[in-house]
Amino acid sequence: LFPRINALSYWLLPFSLFLLIFSLPASGWTLYPPLSGNSMGVEYTVFSLHLAGVSSMASSVNFVVTMLATRSLSWYSVSIFCWSILLVSALLLLSLPVLAVGVTLLLFDKHLSTAFYDSSMGGDPLLYQHFFWFFGHPEVYVVILPIFGLFSCALQLSSLHRIPGELSLVLAMASIALIGSVVWAHHMYVAGLDIDTRAYFTAATMVIAIP
Repeated sequence: LFPRINALSYWLLPFSLFLLIFSLPASGWTLYPPLSGNSMGVEYTVFSLHLAGVSSMASSVNFVVTMLATRSLSWYSVSIFCWSILLVSALLLLSLPVLAVGVTLLLFDKHLSTAFYDSSMGGDPLLYQHFFWFFGHPEVYVVILPIFGLFSCALQLSSLHRIPGELSLVLAMASIALIGSVVWAHHMYVAGLDIDTRAYFTAATMVIAIP
């Protein structure tokens, strides 16, 4: 629906990739504080992540608005692949702003003398991990859900029949997207979480296997 926004999202990616490669941060791919606090190149890495985030959010908005505003089919007739793209766009719009906040606060700690992640001044380094994995875990489903949709469409086209239980498949993908947004801390079991928190995320992680 918005070709210029789509073009913007496309052309931002090479710039963000260029910045990410040549920033050469010495803090690992997660940018965990305090390892990233004194690392050279973190500023360029954060800026490249912001550019990539704007790119993904712009394309996600374009997909969502296009499906809502120009769809001529009923929702039941929309292909499974389109459903998967809609769910992926929703996941990106939900998780990317959280990552943007997390890495921006990282820059604030480094240059504006704030203490969001500095435990010696009352901050909490675990806060960054929550921000990061709230984005990082749904990214798994951002990758896999379109593959589910693509294989389902390929199977439907090759068999020349609608897939049995198509509605159930769409609901299963929606359940995966929803539950996948609330199980991020299972990446942090050894980070010092209390027992109740670990119990919840363990149970939620097992529940996501049902759909």
